[in-house]
Amino acid sequence: MPFEVRDRVRWGDVDGARIIYFGAYVRLIELAETEFYREIGFPWQEIFERFDVWLPRVHLDIDFRAPARFDDPLQLLTWVRAVGTSSVRFEVVVRRPTDETLLARAKVVTVCVDRRTERSRPLPEAVATVLRRNVEAA
Repeated sequence: MPFEVRDRVRWGDVDGARIIYFGAYVRLIELAETEFYREIGFPWQEIFERFDVWLPRVHLDIDFRAPARFDDPLQLLTWVRAVGTSSVRFEVVVRRPTDETLLARAKVVTVCVDRRTERSRPLPEAVATVLRRNVEAA
């Protein structure tokens, strides 16, 4: 089962035509990812402080399928697709739940880096173990 979080298209997300601006999807993807980590017991702040790492995004690929409009409800579905030594690959699907329209599909890769050196390092084992339990094949 994918992890689900809901939100709405906000005023700041839309352009003059009141259609969601493509850059607003980055906010939605971050929301999905952040809430996923919270759900599995590792809120961002705990990961950063406890393990002295950052998890920056190094790749983002978004396919836009249909427009979303101001105040539309949004359903964000998140899957962990792969966990490597230092990387995690997520997929996030954005849908309008009222009619199940697929709005966008994103693929995101994050890497674990040491906060002081900003060099890649292995994911903390406690986090990697929980992430691996949540991997779903594409």
